[in-house]
Amino acid sequence: MKKFPFPLSVVLSITSGPDVTRAKLFTEMESLRQLFAFMTNDSVYTESNFSMAFAAAGKKVRQAILVQHPFLAEIDTTSVTSENMNDWLGEQVKKIGDTIVLEPIK
Repeated sequence: MKKFPFPLSVVLSITSGPDVTRAKLFTEMESLRQLFAFMTNDSVYTESNFSMAFAAAGKKVRQAILVQHPFLAEIDTTSVTSENMNDWLGEQVKKIGDTIVLEPIK
């Protein structure tokens, strides 16, 4: 099965919860669309429909990522704000690395 490394910030955008507004805190929407397309093998995620798609498929994608990397469920993002996000993310990169390798949902 193919694998692909995604930036930690993109992966944390998905694993931090079901709120697309919160996900935008960590990364750009284009990166989220790319991750969703890879994980679901579906390239229909456009800017206009992504918020709805995020809500619909987000749980499935999140669960698949957490099955592959269970330690991500332990990362607490509740205190992250737009003001401290870069420092917080830098600490996570030091602990985990720049990327997380993912496999698509089977």
